[in-house]
Amino acid sequence: MGHNSDPYLIAHFTPHIPPSDQHPPFPLTYRTTTRRRTRNPEWNEAWHLGGIPQTGFDLIVKIYDEDKPGDFDDRLGIAEFSTDKLPPAGTSTKESEGEAQEFVLKIKKRKASRRAYATTYLVAWCNADFKKQRGRVR
Repeated sequence: MGHNSDPYLIAHFTPHIPPSDQHPPFPLTYRTTTRRRTRNPEWNEAWHLGGIPQTGFDLIVKIYDEDKPGDFDDRLGIAEFSTDKLPPAGTSTKESEGEAQEFVLKIKKRKASRRAYATTYLVAWCNADFKKQRGRVR
């Protein structure tokens, strides 16, 4: 049996300057559907936002592994994107003729805390097989 995940993404969008006082509070959040039993998920979903100020925005995308109800979902990684300036509305350049632009974001893998490493080592040490493994945690 493989080590598959049930990944999903949560995106947080925050403009550098809010468009108006009446705008909903930031960050705006979007959650994708969960892709079941895969290690190479693909999402072809759209999140349509309007009224984005030209001063730019920050986008944080967190990747999670969905667990059973009642358990905490495991965080798998995070990706960040930021831009300081958007082209003015109605401008016509080759890059901004109304077509979507695609960006590849590097995912920073989740790092476990020292407490998680210490707990794992302690549990392995209490296990009867620890001496057979010569101190290695599997």
